[in-house]
Amino acid sequence: MRRLRGQSEFAARDALASTQVRRCRPTRSAIGTVRFAASLVALLVASSVAVGANAATPRAVAAAAIVGQLRLERAVVLENVVVRGTLDFRGVGTVRASFKCQGCRFVGAVHAADVVFSRGVDMRESLFEHGADFSGAAFEGDATFDQSVFARRASFGGAAFRSTAGFRGTRFGGSVDFSGAAFSKEADLSDAEFDGDAEFADARFGGGATYFKARFRSRASFDRVSADGDLDFTFAEFEGPAVFGNATVGGTLSFEDAFFFGVALRRSERHELPIRLDQLRAARLVLAVDAVRDLDARSRRVALKQIEATASVRGDTATANDAEYELHVLAAEGYPRWLRFLDLVFYRGAAGYLLRPVRPLAVLLAAVAAAVVFRRYRRRARPAQIAAVSPMGRSALVGVPTRRPVVKRVVARRVSLATSAADLLGEFWDELATILPRRGAPREYLPLTRRLEILVYRVLFVCFLVALARANQGLRDMIDALTSKP
Repeated sequence: MRRLRGQSEFAARDALASTQVRRCRPTRSAIGTVRFAASLVALLVASSVAVGANAATPRAVAAAAIVGQLRLERAVVLENVVVRGTLDFRGVGTVRASFKCQGCRFVGAVHAADVVFSRGVDMRESLFEHGADFSGAAFEGDATFDQSVFARRASFGGAAFRSTAGFRGTRFGGSVDFSGAAFSKEADLSDAEFDGDAEFADARFGGGATYFKARFRSRASFDRVSADGDLDFTFAEFEGPAVFGNATVGGTLSFEDAFFFGVALRRSERHELPIRLDQLRAARLVLAVDAVRDLDARSRRVALKQIEATASVRGDTATANDAEYELHVLAAEGYPRWLRFLDLVFYRGAAGYLLRPVRPLAVLLAAVAAAVVFRRYRRRARPAQIAAVSPMGRSALVGVPTRRPVVKRVVARRVSLATSAADLLGEFWDELATILPRRGAPREYLPLTRRLEILVYRVLFVCFLVALARANQGLRDMIDALTSKP
């Protein structure tokens, strides 16, 4: 009975296990559903990859097709395309339709010399792999080349921009020519980078120009430039020579916080100065004084006078004083040798041209300290000489004990040093007090040397007060008005 019961239990367990296995085993319909879903996912992934590949590859457009559309006076609006072939606008002559090609890549050269663009031209964020020639072109509408890259030489010489001209963030990989170009409105060349020579000679800016944070890695020429407004080179970087000879600026020519490296990139430029301002005419000039120290005497004098006048108008007393100081140094170079020596020692060295208050104050304190130390030394030297000569003085020192406990000697030494320092400070203060006359004090006879000494103190103190007053803009204007020639 027990054996039959055990066999029946084993048979029941086998039947239950086989049932569970049949339940877990997938059917053919389920397997087909899974395979269909997998194939659908694979198809979607493949299609997305194909779409991404097509989107990554820009569409190619023939340059001749663009010219044909413009010839028919049809507007051209393109974006992120590759223009193959040479794009020659000269066959159109006058482009009366708008031309917009943003983010385009011009594989061939672009020729637009003496072409008139009646409508706007928008070629921002484009890449010009070969040369681009817009010399003599006339842009009646807005001309926008922001964030574009000119890999090779670009020419805009003699071009006329009768509306806004935008070259913000544009990079010129080769040399660029804007000589003789005319900008009727303000030109924006902020953050532009010039890897090669930048030629702006004889350019005319009717509304001024902005070169904020522009970077010139080679020679930058602004000879005979004329601007009715401001020319702003704030934070600009000049790694090569910057030439502004015979430039005329009706507004402010600003080089505030600009960098002048003076690095010569070619042997022919090794002897050129970092900046040239020959015959510069500007209503206001904002420029660091250090930038003009290497100029010739005439150009430096003109630049310093303009810097000083402009700084005084805008309340920059420190720059105005620096410019006037350099003007005094420049004037001293033409003095005779003996007068130049006196100027170097007294007027420049001690008085600081009445523009550096620290110098006369330092000389005054040094002179007073030297006089106090000298008198104190003389008072100590006399008793020692008397004791050395007198036999009585020498015998009086024989019975004095020379050895004392260490603690007493240390305390006595420190007390002596503190007393000497206090006496020295007191004498120094009393010596300074002789600068100002004492009212009500009886007149005493003073030797001639002592009178000359007090006179030197008072002259240095007056120089300090005048220099300190000139450090304040209001007092500086008042002093300049009193000392200026009628």
